[in-house]
Amino acid sequence: MLALAAARPRGHAQLVRYDYAMSSRALVRRRIFERLSTALTQRQLRVVYQPKIDLASGVCVGVEALARWPEGEVPVDPESFISVAEESGLIAQLGQQVMDIAMRDWSLIEQANGRPTGMAVNVSVAQIFMADVVAEIAQGLELHRMPADRLCVEVTESIAADFAGTKDFVTGLHGLGVKIAIDDFGKGFSSLSYLGDLNVDAFKIDRSFISALDEGGAKSRVSQLVVNLCHVLHLEPPVAEGVETVLPA
Repeated sequence: MLALAAARPRGHAQLVRYDYAMSSRALVRRRIFERLSTALTQRQLRVVYQPKIDLASGVCVGVEALARWPEGEVPVDPESFISVAEESGLIAQLGQQVMDIAMRDWSLIEQANGRPTGMAVNVSVAQIFMADVVAEIAQGLELHRMPADRLCVEVTESIAADFAGTKDFVTGLHGLGVKIAIDDFGKGFSSLSYLGDLNVDAFKIDRSFISALDEGGAKSRVSQLVVNLCHVLHLEPPVAEGVETVLPA
């Protein structure tokens, strides 16, 4: 069964030989699932905030909420527990908790920042099909008295692969006045045909393109292309992921 599960993502008529490492990986992920289930029940997840800096003014204009699981002395890798949550169905509960914490903290963050401050929260495409995310967001906005235009929901390009199934989600968010951004733009689906259908508000340029800025070449020109695309489509200025030095900025 483990070999079968490994073969499915590779496409039709693929042969995968079972090896011991498969059992080892499955056991690790099973243990993460069991511990994560308990952590969510006991609300042990924490949220940290990554600032978004406007390059023209140098001021913080928003933050991105990032889920963290501080279990024991060594925190669990977010990619590991989030992927397990998506596969197991725990992503709906995890996503709801992160959204609630982010909305709760927003007013304190804006007060400390001393200016209008946006809050970006990731929503997994898997989560969209497991829960009424729009209703949860509407309730959270009312409960925490958060203006809808301060919230930006970030989704990956994979949302475009099943736009028929996610159209109500996108329409519902826009109905609330919530913004939508495509995370890791250029890394995944990357089809210009979906841009008109999705009616998004912003792009986040994948960090692989940002890290290549000081190298020149085609990848560095992609970032400029995305900036121009946002201008043509009348979108907000794109967010550059992973800017940690002066040179990329």
